[in-house]
Formats: sequence, C-alpha cells, structure tokens
Amino acid sequence: MFVMNVKGGRLKFLGSIFFVLILITIFIVCVNQNLRNSTPDIRAQNYPPGETDAQRVEFLQGFGLETTGSPVDSREVTIPFEFDREYERYNGIQLDQGFDLSEFKGERAVRFTYEITNYPGYAEGVNHIKANLLISQGRIIGGDVSNTDVEDGFVRGFKL
Repeated sequence: MFVMNVKGGRLKFLGSIFFVLILITIFIVCVNQNLRNSTPDIRAQNYPPGETDAQRVEFLQGFGLETTGSPVDSREVTIPFEFDREYERYNGIQLDQGFDLSEFKGERAVRFTYEITNYPGYAEGVNHIKANLLISQGRIIGGDVSNTDVEDGFVRGFKL
C-alpha cells in the first residue's frame, strides 16, 4: 500500500496551476475561433461572382452561352483531397480557363447545372448540352460545358 502526504500549500499550488492552464486553453480556443470567423478566406475572392442566378447566367452569357435562366439542378459536391487521373484531367480544363480546383481540395462547393439552348452544331431545344458551375464562397471557382448524350458526349471549357 502506498500513502502520500500532501500539505495544503502544495495542493493549492497545484490546483492554481491547473486552473491557470485551463484558462489559457480556453483563451487560445476563443482567440483561434474569433480569428477564423473574422478572417475571410481570400482564395475565392479573385474568382468571378456567382452567388445569384443572374450572376451565373451573366457569366455564361459572357462566353456566348444562352440558358433557360434557371438551373436544372443544384447539389453540394466535395472537391477531393487527392485528384485521380480523371480529376487531374478535369482540373486541366479548369487551369486552361483560369481556375484551379487544387486550391479548394477537400472543400465543399455547390454545382449549379444550366441547360444551354444555343450551343453551335446542336438544334435549339436539344437538352443534352449543359453548363456546370462550381460555386464556393459566392464565387465561381470552376465549371464546364458538357454533352450528356451517350454517343456524342464531351466535357469542355466555357470558351466555344
């Protein structure tokens, strides 16, 4: 059996040190949280605005692409932490357009899909041509124009 005798002075001293360590920890957590909340993430700030449908449609119109005006689909996606060969190829399309999805690895974005009504070589009303826009922090961080037809499919940048 082991018996330890601690005087009241030592116990108070150890308790005070423990209390101070807890206060320091709480302070560090609070300061870190405040910095995270008050410091805007500037990665997306250099990208075009895309918070509203009007901004996204205007962006597409800048490339001569006409849409029905409203997205036909929107969903949350996660940019992978590690790019496989397909995602590297897709990011190559983004790099050619001035975007870089590698800056957003592991982050969530919203993909808005618009129907393109005037793609060259395709009759109006053919619903196979879509434009996908990736939005993060209210900014367009990437996207593509694709043909979802099984026989004539493609994925390209926005430039015609």
